[in-house]
Amino acid sequence: MWRLAIKTIIEQGLTGLANAGTINSGHWFVGHFGAEVLSLAFLILSGRIEKNTEPLVYDRIEEVLKVQAKFFETPLPKQNSSNSPILEDFVKAVDHSISNLCVDGHNTIFSALALRGFSLFPELARPEIIQGLIDLLKACESAGFDRYYGLAAASFVDPTLLEKFAFRSPLQAVNVALSLHREVITDREVDGEFYFFSGSRLHLITHAHALLTLHQLGYSNLVKSGLPSFSKHCICIDASAVPKGAQPYTVKQQLDPRQAGFWRRSKSNSHHGKLAYSVLEIFAALPQANQAESLKDLSSYWEFYD
Repeated sequence: MWRLAIKTIIEQGLTGLANAGTINSGHWFVGHFGAEVLSLAFLILSGRIEKNTEPLVYDRIEEVLKVQAKFFETPLPKQNSSNSPILEDFVKAVDHSISNLCVDGHNTIFSALALRGFSLFPELARPEIIQGLIDLLKACESAGFDRYYGLAAASFVDPTLLEKFAFRSPLQAVNVALSLHREVITDREVDGEFYFFSGSRLHLITHAHALLTLHQLGYSNLVKSGLPSFSKHCICIDASAVPKGAQPYTVKQQLDPRQAGFWRRSKSNSHHGKLAYSVLEIFAALPQANQAESLKDLSSYWEFYD
C-alpha cells in the first residue's frame, strides 16, 4: 500500500472527509484525517519537496489510512436517484458557509481541499461523497467559531482592526498570515475553559491558503465571500488577551518540511502535514517571502504538537 496511486490516495482523502460528515452524525474535528491525506497527496504532486522526502510522506499517508481506517473504509451511504447531489450543490453549500468563521476556518479549509481533489479527478465527485462533504460543512457551522480568550464583541466593529485586516485578495491574506507567528502561546486551560491559543493562530496559515487555492481554481465568488471570515479570524487573534503569566513558546530548532529529517521525527499530529503543504504553497505564491524567517516562526507548531 506504500505506493498507492495518487488518484487512489485522493479518493481516500475525499472519502475520509465525507465520512467525517456522516459517521456518528458527523463531527467537524475528524475531518482532519481526510484533510491530512489530501494535503499530503497534493504535497507529493507539487514537486516542492526533495525526492528522498517523498517515500517518508507516502509512509505518513499509509499510517493515517491504517490508524484511522474507520473513516477511509466505512462505505458511504448510497444516494437514491431522487436525492443525488452533484458538484454544483457542494459549491453552493460552500458559498453559503464560507462567509462565516467556523472553527478557525475549517469549513473553508476542508472545502478547498475537496475542490482541488475534484479539479484533478472530476469523476470522484460522486453523490455519496458530495453529500458527506455538505454534511461536514453543516457540522462546522453548528460548532461555530472557537473561544478566544478575552475577546470583546466590540473588536469586530473596531475601525482600526477592520482597516488593519481588510483584504482585497488572497495574496494579501497569505502575506499577512505569514507575519503573525512571532509570539505563539501554547494551548491551555484558563479559568476552567480550554483555549486553542496556538491552534487558532496556526490555522491562519491553512485558512488563508485555502482562499488562495480557491482563487487558483477559479472560484472567485467563493474567495470574495470568504475573505471577510478570514478578516474576522485575524481580528479574533489580534484582539484576544494573553493569559496572565503566559510566555511565548521559544522554538528550539528550525524545521523544513522539504527535507527528509522533518518527516523522520516521531511527531504525528495531523497538523504537521497540513501546515507543511500550505506553507510551501504560500512560498511558491510569494517568492519575495523571507522563507527562513517564516520557517523559524512556524517551527513552534511542528515542535510542540504531537
